[in-house]
Amino acid sequence: MKRIPMTMVDGLTSTLAGMGGAVSDIANDSLADMPTARLKGRVTAGDGSPEDLTAAQATGILNTFTTGAKGLAPASGGGVVNYLRADGAWSDPSGGAFKYAWHPYDMAAAGDGATGIIYNYSVNGTVASVITPDFVDGWQYMALIEGVSSTGATPGEFMVGNYLETSASYLTDDDLGDNIATASQIGSGMIEWIWPRRVTANHIVRRSFARTGDTVGIDAVTVSPAQKILRARFRWESGNIDAGTITLLRRAALF
Repeated sequence: MKRIPMTMVDGLTSTLAGMGGAVSDIANDSLADMPTARLKGRVTAGDGSPEDLTAAQATGILNTFTTGAKGLAPASGGGVVNYLRADGAWSDPSGGAFKYAWHPYDMAAAGDGATGIIYNYSVNGTVASVITPDFVDGWQYMALIEGVSSTGATPGEFMVGNYLETSASYLTDDDLGDNIATASQIGSGMIEWIWPRRVTANHIVRRSFARTGDTVGIDAVTVSPAQKILRARFRWESGNIDAGTITLLRRAALF
């Protein structure tokens, strides 16, 4: 059967309507062929002939639901645990409670896949030093150093340098703990900055680094004038970092 193009249907419809005739007698199989999985509509601005819309085009002209009207669900923004509320907003089921426990510094919502890894030898290769992202007001920070080694014959201490915000410079690097005697040895440890974003002359840190296990030490990083710590830098006393990972965690400061 010969199909009637939509342009002819438009004209025929107008003619029949003007003559008082019925326009419902045009069967679907008399219309022009259309692609699979399309809807009749129009997205081009202004009046005109109907168009064969894709699913994306059809979705684009429909409303999202509201508290008082039916509609489509809004885009979720990612994540795996968020739920859609009655007001049309996606929300973290934990209510943000994860913020008060140690979690990856780059986590925006529970279950979003953030890892907090700032150095991974398998990805970054051998490097002279690793610099953390900038610390943000309202948070405590901790770095976990796992399985790092050095290209140096006698690596010595694994060092951390604290970058002072007002002075815009690093303090003299300080060691985290145990000495590493040879390049074949690896070390692991941690450092926690208690209040890095407070303006103070004495920043309290907990630190530990060892080949086999070392007592955690608590130190005061004295600065002058009193100011905040903006970021930190890790390096070996001798040689480059050539193994392991460094992960940055944070939690909300409650005081």
